[in-house]
Amino acid sequence: MKLLLNRKEKAMKIIEKNPLVTIVVPVYNSSEWLAKCLDGILHQTYKNIECIIVDDGSTDDSARIIDAYAIANNRFIIIHKKNEGVCKARNYGIEKAHGDWIVFIDSDDWIESDYIEGFLSADSRSQMVVQSIEDYLTDEPNCNIQYHFPDKLWRNKEIALLFSDEKMMKYGTPWSRIYRRDIIQKHGLKFNPLYSTKEDVLFAHQYLSKCDTISTVSYFGYHYIYHPSSLVHTMSGHVSCKAMRDVTIDIYEACMDNKNFGIHDKARILAEELCAFSLPASIRFLYGNKNVSFNEKIKFIKETKALMKKYRLQKYLLKNIKMSVYLLPAILIHIINCLKK
Repeated sequence: MKLLLNRKEKAMKIIEKNPLVTIVVPVYNSSEWLAKCLDGILHQTYKNIECIIVDDGSTDDSARIIDAYAIANNRFIIIHKKNEGVCKARNYGIEKAHGDWIVFIDSDDWIESDYIEGFLSADSRSQMVVQSIEDYLTDEPNCNIQYHFPDKLWRNKEIALLFSDEKMMKYGTPWSRIYRRDIIQKHGLKFNPLYSTKEDVLFAHQYLSKCDTISTVSYFGYHYIYHPSSLVHTMSGHVSCKAMRDVTIDIYEACMDNKNFGIHDKARILAEELCAFSLPASIRFLYGNKNVSFNEKIKFIKETKALMKKYRLQKYLLKNIKMSVYLLPAILIHIINCLKK
């Protein structure tokens, strides 16, 4: 009898426990697309939800639209605040959340009616669920990301096997994942407001390092629409080369903190390789700024080279002729980057 009960428990889906799900939607000047986004939330087949909408100082008609939805439906909770960026907006949503699970949606995208139900079809032992992606960034230049997953519970070292795929390691789209609020609270996890690029990847890896079980689902119900003027893309336009370098290191350290990656060579090596190739990118980015002095550029190059040495990443640059130039003395790296302009 006990064996039968254990088998039944293993087969239980999250949805059978009827958890409260908090949907966090940061909003900034997205009035043109906002109604379609909110209608998708309003018509979810899974009903035990609350939606926290954080108006990040919008100057268009967004505030009026979200207030109207809140009046019509008490599951919408509205927060109006001054403009501080998408990270702080998401963090406000986390702080106000009551749900057992938290999912993030961008206000200029839209979801299918069974989007939440798609997550909750996963094994109830999951600490995070990752949904398949079909049309992410198909309209953005030079970027088209698709994930197609099996319906599977991944445990311990198996998690590292899943993240041995370069796209899984590199990207952390918050809306393709659903997170347990108790894990976020226990470890004080937040989106880092110092970063306006890759902050979602950092959050995803910091959370992942706390997980022993995650699920993937074959279902996909999120439709990403590329808008250059959206909150995420507007903020990413203000990224500094130092922030680009620092977030790269923070992501790398989060990967190294993941005990499952540590026992799986392929995942660990991939994390090291991605960090090694991303650090020179921050140097190249530096040369797009005309206001940086020669001395500042040399200092930044030396600091970045020191980080490569500290984390023993030079071996990966040696494997690539173009990247190996970043092992040269700082003055030569400076000259090469000047010639490329």
